[in-house]
Amino acid sequence: MPYLITSDYLLKIQQVDLDTIDTEAGGGRTATEYEAQEHATSILRSRYKADGLFPDVIPVQKQGYQYKEGQIVHALEDYFEDWDAAVTYPQGSIVISEMAGTKYLWGNNTEVTDGGSPYSNPSVWTGLATVGNWYTVRTTFDPAGDNGTPLESDDPNLTEEQLAALPIMSHGKTDPRISTLVAALVDIVIYNLHTRTQPHQIPDLRVKRYDDAIKWLKQAIDPRFDMTPPMTEKTFNDNEGVDVSFGSGTQNNKDYNLY
Repeated sequence: MPYLITSDYLLKIQQVDLDTIDTEAGGGRTATEYEAQEHATSILRSRYKADGLFPDVIPVQKQGYQYKEGQIVHALEDYFEDWDAAVTYPQGSIVISEMAGTKYLWGNNTEVTDGGSPYSNPSVWTGLATVGNWYTVRTTFDPAGDNGTPLESDDPNLTEEQLAALPIMSHGKTDPRISTLVAALVDIVIYNLHTRTQPHQIPDLRVKRYDDAIKWLKQAIDPRFDMTPPMTEKTFNDNEGVDVSFGSGTQNNKDYNLY
């Protein structure tokens, strides 16, 4: 899964325009997103550890999916206030049961017709997520049993230590990603999509925003630059044998010519 999600683009480009350039580029937006991540990594790795710079952003918990440490989960699926045994819910729906407000996550387009509990359906889990919330996976795990592993707990009796021990950390509605890094990637992706469709007629705005994004990435590797929230920086041992000179205009990096 890429680091970017569709809503990241909508502050910079209308959905219809994004769809147009994506279609004209052959529908290669996902591949272009990975290319942008590699491009940014080739710059940032001189200061920051490359592993974990761009964790996968998973749209919602999935049946049979192994969650890995550092991944980000964003519950963005359809939300239903009342569970009805006769309703067919779309895959990935978050459904609130009348029974004590229990949350369920629908694993497929399944209809429970026997009037029983969703627990009887092996592809439905309970207590998993709140729509719109963001989560970070602390430890690799496989969802266990029919009810899976909750992305958050509604148990008011859990202590802070017990909450900290859960394999998932909830950020509520707050996006845990670095907003300026997200914006830079979006500008790089949009520019690269244009280069595939009209390389000699790229809008001036897209060129400027691409240049600004690359400039920002280069600024971010300066030790005086304060990245918020912080990313994991390399230690002295990590940098041993690497020639890094700020202000000299040179840096040894075989992946990308920074200057």
